[in-house]
Amino acid sequence: MRLILSSIILLGSHFVNAQCTSTGATNGSIFYNNLAVGTVTWNTPSNATSSDNVRSISSVYLGVFSSANTYYLLASGYGFSIPALANICGIKVDIEKRYQTIGLFSSVTDNSVKIVKGGVVSGAERASGSAWSPSDAYSSYGSNSDLWGLTWTPSDINNANFGVAISAKLSAGLAALTLNAEIDHIRITVFYNVPLPVTFKAFNGEPMQDKIKLSWTTATESNSSHFIPEKLNPETKEWEGLGRVPASFNSSTDQHYESFDNSPGSENFYRIKEVDRDNRFMYSKTISVQYNPANNLLINTYPNPAREFINIHSSLPIKSLRMIDISGKELLNTGMSILQKDYVIPTSKFPRGMYYLIVQTGNKFLSRKIIIDK
Repeated sequence: MRLILSSIILLGSHFVNAQCTSTGATNGSIFYNNLAVGTVTWNTPSNATSSDNVRSISSVYLGVFSSANTYYLLASGYGFSIPALANICGIKVDIEKRYQTIGLFSSVTDNSVKIVKGGVVSGAERASGSAWSPSDAYSSYGSNSDLWGLTWTPSDINNANFGVAISAKLSAGLAALTLNAEIDHIRITVFYNVPLPVTFKAFNGEPMQDKIKLSWTTATESNSSHFIPEKLNPETKEWEGLGRVPASFNSSTDQHYESFDNSPGSENFYRIKEVDRDNRFMYSKTISVQYNPANNLLINTYPNPAREFINIHSSLPIKSLRMIDISGKELLNTGMSILQKDYVIPTSKFPRGMYYLIVQTGNKFLSRKIIIDK
């Protein structure tokens, strides 16, 4: 026995939510000394705007084996414009710096590196224990997944008072000397994603009588307005809408939808366009559905459950009928001497129970589940 199968090809069967992207690295525009830590001033803080070998310098004369910390060099005014619906994934800061001195066992290291939120130096400490290099080199703090121990909104990042603050520790060795901590450039990169308004879980198409049924499921929806099933016109190569299906607005549970193409061709390409209430939109993946009118055998059986008779109506002339019980035993196998579309089977010879009716039209077969309830 051959069963009729619809041909469905899913092109790209997974629906992927938004991935983190980056904006930057961006230069600041506001630089100043913040006195929350340290005692040593940064001269001309704005020299850290760009990598141009014009540096902000903090200089101090130290005695043998003594040390001092600088004020925070605070950089802000980065001018980010993160989308309002974005989720912040991480913040990375790159600082181009060096130290200048002569003396055995002298060094410059990070004293403190913290993020600036709302104009306040805060968050997790990101200072490195490594000594600064005597030549210009970038050091990175944070990453594409590091939030510096804080929670963030796009407005926090976009605010002019968002930035970073760095304080250096200058340490003398075996001789009294002057040490310089020098910063040439401070840049920030922000990583974020914008959540997709809808997470598609499934999208399928199947021939049904003289049309194709499209069905899709969403796992989540946010601010969704409606869906527009679209079909690719094979002549113009343009996508054409097949109607409008209302969406669920906001949902965190599976939502199921369906629509129909009443004029399918032999090969059909479909996608679903989701439209937000603010007119943003996105697309599902594309599926291809094969359609052959000769395959779309329609069989109606009634009543079901049946008591005295099983009435059968076929869209094509019936060639043979078979009845099989749930154990697989064949109880009826009859061929038609005269092909016809309607047939009646008395139930008197069949015990109460469930059966499978197999209808043949030409070389096509279709099965129906039949309940006999006397």
